[in-house]
Amino acid sequence: MSKEFSRRQFLEMGAAATAATAVLVSCSGEGGGKLAGSTPAFLDQAPDGKPLTAGLIGCGGRGTGAAQDFLSAGPNLKVT
Repeated sequence: MSKEFSRRQFLEMGAAATAATAVLVSCSGEGGGKLAGSTPAFLDQAPDGKPLTAGLIGCGGRGTGAAQDFLSAGPNLKVT
């Protein structure tokens, strides 16, 4: 007997697994020797390094704004 999953069930299970993983990693104290529960450092601009490519599919005007924000975040960035 095979059980098929709907797209909604798949996304719910994926989100739950991601959340559980995030909780386990933050509680284990991993992350460069920082204390569990500390917030990561956020940069104002993407660091220079290997080119970083983002894909954008069917997002309309809202996606265009997000793509512009991505491109202005630093060097070596492109949208495909």
